[in-house]
Amino acid sequence: MAEIKYKILIVDENQEQIDDFKNFIESLSNDISVLGLSALSYDNELLEFINENEIEAVAFDYKLKENNSSFDQNGDAYQNILLDNFENFPTFIITNNPADSKVMKTDPFKIIDKSIINYDADKDEEVQEGIGLIDKIRQSIDTYRENIASYEEELYTLIEKQSAGNDLDAAELKRMVDLDTRLENSVSKRSRIPKEWKSPAALEEITSMVANSVDILNELKKINHA
Repeated sequence: MAEIKYKILIVDENQEQIDDFKNFIESLSNDISVLGLSALSYDNELLEFINENEIEAVAFDYKLKENNSSFDQNGDAYQNILLDNFENFPTFIITNNPADSKVMKTDPFKIIDKSIINYDADKDEEVQEGIGLIDKIRQSIDTYRENIASYEEELYTLIEKQSAGNDLDAAELKRMVDLDTRLENSVSKRSRIPKEWKSPAALEEITSMVANSVDILNELKKINHA
């Protein structure tokens, strides 16, 4: 059995549709694991599911609110929520009508025509179209991985330079802040340290405040033990 290199999530109110997508992917690839989410019990369940299962791409059905589902928004809204928390994360919208991309104001590259799932294995053109879609998903994940690795490498280089006793100029310090923010945004934009706090002046002020707090605590200890 081939090694699983990619993990993707299908979000659809219809479990049968999830199963169809899973069968489609696995019939044309051997290195992708497909998970499904057909209901949401609470607001942050989607984000927690992605973290806990190490998901690297998510495809949302466009009309998630149909059939009395537990979803209170359509796929494009959940896509925006995800991207608000995980910057540039690979996401796609599954729809019966690709023209919906204009209504959703979604990048056509991120649209998956649902009809492709029911391809005819005896028709080479349909098989190649399916393989092309899977390659597109892989490409999005690979690009995301490469960007993260590039940010980490550049930040590590600057940290090493600083650790070696070399002063960083203003542009390099700003770049460190930008890289750190980008990396934090790739995990969760809502839990990041505000960028403004990371400027050299702000860091110096915070360091001074901490030092003053330590001095005050030491003085209080002396008084309490006098």
